[in-house]
Amino acid sequence: MTRNERIELVGFETVGHDFLLRLSDATVKSLPLHSLEVDVREENLSIPDSAFDSSRQQYNAHTMLRVLASESLADVHSLGVFPKDLFVPSLNFVFGVAQRGHNAVIATARLSSEFYGMRSDDELLFERAAKEAVHELGHVFGLDHCSNVCVMRFSNSLPETDTKPATFCDACVSELSHAHR
Repeated sequence: MTRNERIELVGFETVGHDFLLRLSDATVKSLPLHSLEVDVREENLSIPDSAFDSSRQQYNAHTMLRVLASESLADVHSLGVFPKDLFVPSLNFVFGVAQRGHNAVIATARLSSEFYGMRSDDELLFERAAKEAVHELGHVFGLDHCSNVCVMRFSNSLPETDTKPATFCDACVSELSHAHR
């Protein structure tokens, strides 16, 4: 019997509802799960002051995962879309982070060309966010980083995100389909 997987996309503060709806469509198209429901939460969540690390001028990704967990239903995986810069203690920044079997959050700040002093490009920002969303959801559903030409390839820079595909390699598709029967 196939497991029904449910995902809720959740925006933080200024993330637009239309952006989340587009991301929902991209997620459904990219995740090779047969029984997948993706919804978008109507209201955005606030960012707690406790998430901000003033010494780094960034927000703690683990704090944001706890916020998502406190706002999520038990049978739904939440993907938070965060408009600011995120970090985990062991790295300078992260495009996203996930808890296997639970929730994930992506940060759009460093995915934006404007962060690097370049002209705004909404379509490129969306393409990058869609790749990172699918990547983090791959972790939620049990995948590790992949060395193939695959959306599960680790990205530590925009060129790495830009050059990886938005799709899973055959090995990752197989692993996902076996794990979610």
